[in-house]
Amino acid sequence: MGMVLMSIKDIILLILLMSISVGLWAKDIDMQASISSSLDYSDNINLDDRNEKNDFILRVTPGIRFKKEGARVKTSLNYSLTGLLYASETNNNDIQHRLNATAASEIIKHSIFLDLDAGITQELLNPNQYGSTDGVSGSQNLTQTYTYGFSPYWRKKWSKYAESVLRYDYNELKYDSNGGSNGDDSVGEEVTLGISSGRAFDLITWNAAYNHRETRYEKSNDVSDDIVTLVLATQYSRQLQLRLTTGYEDYHSKIIDPDSMWAVGFKWTPSTRNTLDLDIGNRFFGNTYRLDYRHRARRFNWNLSYNEDITDQRSQIRQNNQVREDNPGDIIPPIGTNRNQASRYLSRLGRSNLTYSYSKTTLGWGIYHERRYYRDADVKDEDNYGTSLSWGWRIAKKTTMNTGVSWSVYDDVFADNMQTRSTLSWSLNRRMTPDTSGYLRFLYQNNNADTKANEYTENRISIGIRKRF
Repeated sequence: MGMVLMSIKDIILLILLMSISVGLWAKDIDMQASISSSLDYSDNINLDDRNEKNDFILRVTPGIRFKKEGARVKTSLNYSLTGLLYASETNNNDIQHRLNATAASEIIKHSIFLDLDAGITQELLNPNQYGSTDGVSGSQNLTQTYTYGFSPYWRKKWSKYAESVLRYDYNELKYDSNGGSNGDDSVGEEVTLGISSGRAFDLITWNAAYNHRETRYEKSNDVSDDIVTLVLATQYSRQLQLRLTTGYEDYHSKIIDPDSMWAVGFKWTPSTRNTLDLDIGNRFFGNTYRLDYRHRARRFNWNLSYNEDITDQRSQIRQNNQVREDNPGDIIPPIGTNRNQASRYLSRLGRSNLTYSYSKTTLGWGIYHERRYYRDADVKDEDNYGTSLSWGWRIAKKTTMNTGVSWSVYDDVFADNMQTRSTLSWSLNRRMTPDTSGYLRFLYQNNNADTKANEYTENRISIGIRKRF
């Protein structure tokens, strides 16, 4: 199957197909259109340590969101178009698209299904340099990426004994023209065959699956893998589930040898507020662990997680195709080295997030640590860790204030470059009418690096207004 390069026209066509699907299958649609405009000032618009330039930027962003969950179709779309007009650095003038769209439909009842997805994001050209999520600062280090995919699948129930699924997934990733030599367009295909126990098995349930995946790159070598898994589980009590996972994985790599894998674990739910999910096992890279703990209360929520898995930059982009306007001015985190986008790596990622709400105040604290191993599971090649603290305060019925501080480290062993970044943000938001709101924001960020060219500081202030229709 040849590569079909994704274009704006293709994405718009996909959006139209999704919209038509919603119109045919359902009448009631939860839809909201909006337009926002802001004036930004930055004292270092290019995030440059040697040639700091200040600039005013006019930003206009129309957008649309809709969501529908019907009996046989579920569709959601979040799209925005941002026009950036710079007063001095006119070469940075740009139009940026952001899209996250999905559709899941039942073509033949209880039998044939179809999933669609499309996304547009801005990603870093050089992971050792930065760019903001809203595309205003450091825009010269950003490239636009387009992803889309479709996945038809067939489900079959075999009486009360088993249920099988056969799924085919096709997806593409394309970089904008300014991706230059760092962009590597690719096509991915995946076939999954699975079979799981039916209601006749109440003491021990089981799930077996075979997965074959291929990715063809325009510049890098093609990659493929085959994975077989079998999961056995038993409900020991109402609160405790025990499980055993075993399987075989082959990444068709000279570095990674085919090998068996196994894990034992449990899911413990002592109450509706607490859940602990844990696995301990062994894979080709050694012992492996997975943890997911959740505590939910009226005022306090805590999530603690740890996971180890094989991934690549392409997979991370496809997973990150969310609109990032919810964190304006924040820095896009590096998602892996750009030296060879086909390179798989072992990711060991731990996270903890806490939120506490009381009266008019909301507090949040987060911490993360990710290590990436490209060459050897015992020698880290990239190290990312950091923490953040936020405070939200409802000053009055229509006025809120938000303050946040963060600190993070990105250590690229390949480039022998460690960067330490700290930020301070403050915003005041005012709802003027039920559909109109305004804001005033301030952002300070400081980046220290072993490589002096990657150091910078920036102060940015923004004033804006948003209208919903």
